[in-house]
Amino acid sequence: MQTICAIVLCGVLAAAAQPDPGSSNTTDSSVNAGSAMTSVYALTFHPEAGALPAGAVYVCRARIMPSTNAAPPANGSGNQSGCALELPFAWQANRPQPAATLSYEVNAVSADGRVLRSVAREGIALPAPVAGSAAHVELTF
Repeated sequence: MQTICAIVLCGVLAAAAQPDPGSSNTTDSSVNAGSAMTSVYALTFHPEAGALPAGAVYVCRARIMPSTNAAPPANGSGNQSGCALELPFAWQANRPQPAATLSYEVNAVSADGRVLRSVAREGIALPAPVAGSAAHVELTF
């Protein structure tokens, strides 16, 4: 299990990256050195405190860098208790597995579409997940 913590101005952000129980940490010798390796970050955002008005939900957006896939930021939607999304992550097998950097924005949106509050963070260091696995990351904002 990998654990990471980052202190962020205006509060503390706690995150834990955990490979799926069935994943393997061994290197696959059959992988072509120039091929793309992939994994996924499964992010879950939890509000630290404060209830939302009836009908309001959390909407989240996140990006992992560097990654060889040039995908736009992933969008997720949630409910009154938080938001979740999945982000693919890729790198070349002939290069060292890179560390990743997470940037995200979470908005509380009212039933009529108004943004009630917004939290954004950039440059949060994450270890890269094992190839072919998913890293589950819980974030409190």
